[in-house]
Amino acid sequence: MSIKKSHAREHISGAAAAYLEAYDALERAAEKTQILVNRLIAIAVALTDTGTRLRDDAWKHAALGELSAVSAAPAYGPTVRLCNTPTAKQLLEAIADWRKKRIYLQRLWESLPAEMRATLKMPATLD
Repeated sequence: MSIKKSHAREHISGAAAAYLEAYDALERAAEKTQILVNRLIAIAVALTDTGTRLRDDAWKHAALGELSAVSAAPAYGPTVRLCNTPTAKQLLEAIADWRKKRIYLQRLWESLPAEMRATLKMPATLD
């Protein structure tokens, strides 16, 4: 085998490894961001009762971990902790990180030969 062919194969396998590493990094970024979003959703649901819309003033009776209940009546929904609310900065950074990684993964995908793409998951599977 010529040195050129060997180098080309190493480059292709290196490109596939880089793609797989970037794919994993994108999955981890999505999981991190989803955790923040889920916290925000849980708090919004507790305060607004968006799950059922039975009460427009659900915030009055929401089960908040930091506060005692107003009355002996049961609180609505699961207990949430407002101190766990993600900040705008945290959300923006997490989403920006995911988008940056997603763009990078797409660029790597486009640089791979078609025969290699056939064995890998497309970037769109993470959208």
